[in-house]
Amino acid sequence: MTNNAFYTTSTTTFLAALSASTTIMSALTTTDVSGLSTTQVIALTTTGLGMMSTTGISALNKTQIAGFTTDQIQVVTTTQVVTLSSTEISGLLTTQVSALSTDQFDILTTTQVVALTATQLSDLTTTNLNVLTTTDVIALNTTQVRSLSTTAVGQLTTSQVVGLTTTQVSSFSTTGLVGLTTDEAQALSTTQVGALSSTQITGLVSTTLNALTTTEVVGLSTTAVSGLTTTQLTTFSTTQLTTLTTTQVVGLTSTQVKNLTTTSVSNLTTTEVKGLSTTQVVALTTTELGGLSTDGVTALSTTQVVGLTSTQVGSLTTTNLDALTTTQVVGLNTTQVRALTTTEANALTTDQVGALTTT
Repeated sequence: MTNNAFYTTSTTTFLAALSASTTIMSALTTTDVSGLSTTQVIALTTTGLGMMSTTGISALNKTQIAGFTTDQIQVVTTTQVVTLSSTEISGLLTTQVSALSTDQFDILTTTQVVALTATQLSDLTTTNLNVLTTTDVIALNTTQVRSLSTTAVGQLTTSQVVGLTTTQVSSFSTTGLVGLTTDEAQALSTTQVGALSSTQITGLVSTTLNALTTTEVVGLSTTAVSGLTTTQLTTFSTTQLTTLTTTQVVGLTSTQVKNLTTTSVSNLTTTEVKGLSTTQVVALTTTELGGLSTDGVTALSTTQVVGLTSTQVGSLTTTNLDALTTTQVVGLNTTQVRALTTTEANALTTDQVGALTTT
C-alpha cells in the first residue's frame, strides 16, 4: 500500500530519485499517479516511467501526459501505449505525436487512431502515417481526413487509398488533394473518383489528372468535370478527352468550352459534338470552330448550326463549309447567309448553293 500524500508532496528532485526504483514505480497506485502534478510527472526519469505499470500509465490524465517531454514519450512501452485512453491520446501535443516511434504508433488501436485530433494527424511523420492499417484509415472521420496535409496525402499507400470510403474521399481538402500522386490517383476506383466534387477536382495537378485512366475519367461526375479549370481541361490527353461521355461534355461551362485548345476541339467525337448545347456551340471561338474535324462539322444538328453567330459563320474555313450537308445549309438563316464572305460564298458547292432558299 502506498502513501498518496507522500508522493504528491515530494520534491521533484526526490521524486526523480525514487523513480529509479523498479519496486517503487511498479507499486504506484492509480491514486498515487493521478495525484502527481505536471511538474512532478516531468521529473520522472525515463527509466522510471518505463517501469510504471500499465494501470499506472492509464491513470495519468490528459494534462499530465501533455507535460511529457519527447524523451519520456519515447520510452513509454508499447504495452503501456495501448492502455492510453482516447482522452489521453487526444491530449498529446503534436510534438509528442511526432516523437512516437514506429513501434509505438503501430501498436495504437483503431479506437486510439480515431481519437487523434485533426492537428495531430496533420503533423504525422511519413513513417507513422504509413503504418496505419486499412482498418485504421477507413475508421478516420471526415474531419480527420480533411486535415491531412498535401504531404500527408502524398504519403498514403495505394492500399490505404483503395480502402477509403466515398464519404472520406469527398472530405479531402483541395489543398490535400494537391499531394495526390499518380499512383494514388490510378488506385482510386470509379466510385471513389465519382465522389470528388467540383471544388476538390481543382486541387488535382496536371500530372495527376493525366494519370487518370479512361475508366476513371468516365467515372467523374458531370459536376466534377464542370469544376475543371481551363488549364486542367487543356492538359487532358486526346484519349481522355474523347472518353468523356456526352453527359460530361454537355456539363462543360461556356468558359471551359471557350478555352479548349484547337487540338482538343478537333478530337471531339461526333457523339460529343452532337451533345453540345447551342450555348456551348456559340461559346466556341472562331479558331476552335475552325478546328472542328469535317466529321465534327457534319455532326452538328440544324439547331446547332442555326445557333452560330454571324461572326462564327463568317470565319468558317472552306474545309468547314465543304463539310456542311445540304440539310445544314438549308437551316442557315438570312443573317448567317449574309455573313458569308466572298471567299466562303465562292467555296460553296453546287449542291449547297442549290439548297439555299430564296428567302
